[in-house]
Amino acid sequence: MFRMKTNYLFVMIFALLLSACAPGSEQPGQAATIVADSLTQTASPANPTAVSTPLNFPITLTTYKSANLGIQFSYPEDWYLNEFADSKDIFGAPTQVPSILLTSFDPANPPHKSEWNEQTIGMQFRSQPRTFPNSFENWVGAHKQAALAHQLTISSEERFSIANQPAARLTLVSGTGGIIHQVLTDLNNIAFEINIEGNFDLARPVLDSLQPVVFVTFAGVRPSSGEFPAAGVCGDAQGDPVNIVLGIAADGLPKAGRCIAIHPAQRIRLINQSDGLFDITFAGNHINLPVGGEILLDKPVGEYLALGVHHLPMAPELWVKTTSIPAFTPMPLTPASITIEATMADNGRTFVMNVGDKLRLDLDLSYGWSAFSISNPAVIAGAQDGFFALEAGTATLTTTGNPECLNFTPPCGMPSILYSITVIVQ
Repeated sequence: MFRMKTNYLFVMIFALLLSACAPGSEQPGQAATIVADSLTQTASPANPTAVSTPLNFPITLTTYKSANLGIQFSYPEDWYLNEFADSKDIFGAPTQVPSILLTSFDPANPPHKSEWNEQTIGMQFRSQPRTFPNSFENWVGAHKQAALAHQLTISSEERFSIANQPAARLTLVSGTGGIIHQVLTDLNNIAFEINIEGNFDLARPVLDSLQPVVFVTFAGVRPSSGEFPAAGVCGDAQGDPVNIVLGIAADGLPKAGRCIAIHPAQRIRLINQSDGLFDITFAGNHINLPVGGEILLDKPVGEYLALGVHHLPMAPELWVKTTSIPAFTPMPLTPASITIEATMADNGRTFVMNVGDKLRLDLDLSYGWSAFSISNPAVIAGAQDGFFALEAGTATLTTTGNPECLNFTPPCGMPSILYSITVIVQ
């Protein structure tokens, strides 16, 4: 369900969401004044039996794309989503930062805190241009300092990844027991702050689905640079979208080949497997793609590229033509399956595979590795000798490695490693 409310309603409801309702504090005027009240009272249900309800994830998910925040994610279809042009931070300061409020309950009729249970959650997404100095770690450190300055305790800190980018989760607790999980990440050079109250386990599928997106606002049709490609023969691109890997191989040629022929009705997805940030303006759109990231240009190529040859850095020539390309039909013959090797050096990388291909991992044996978490088991599944591509789609594989020397006496000071790779099966 998608329900748009007024900005005043957002301020009122988010204040209710993030503050426990003590006697005498339920008036809307008070609820709308300060979001900082979220950490002044307990965030746990007053009735201890209210948390006994088992988790119940709905089967059907809804995918939402936000042009203002530049992200997309999936959430249960019976949750409520509202997007706003401004917001308040967790300390109550009003900002002009765009935000999204996602709740498991109707924000027009929020439950009392005593009625919250294991199926209750509220999430606030806030984004702004990347302004933190030097590194992601410095930005996380600034949030920790701000929390301590407001007399909050950081009860735990977790590191993981979102869309192959580093993320941190700070669990903030006030002196009276109010709890907020603050998730920080950096997607496409946009800083995201996600404040979560309630059952954090319900938020994990949403965070796992979070991806940066580019919204195509093409200004007319880009003319071609020629009628025929300089590379000569071009292979016909199959499927929709067409995955185009960006990057230069050791032989100096694009990793995806010298030329790709695309039908005007097909779409393209760009996947950055180069050694650095991919930052260009293409067909009237600014594309800022980190290493390992991907962007779907969700519009038929013919609507923004004229027939003929077009050029992208670190990519094949794109030959847009109308003949000799089947419209999204599979190849007559299935390509032979291959085995792809992934090592420690591939942490954060995106691999493009065909159905039937196998992925083998060669990780450092001086670490004890946890079982792999697979974001989409329908796309890829593990076996004794590797992971096999089952059907078209995207999945992220994640594991944590703890140095074996942590078990020594005395233990070593080596840090643990979060290892994550993304697989696109086509």
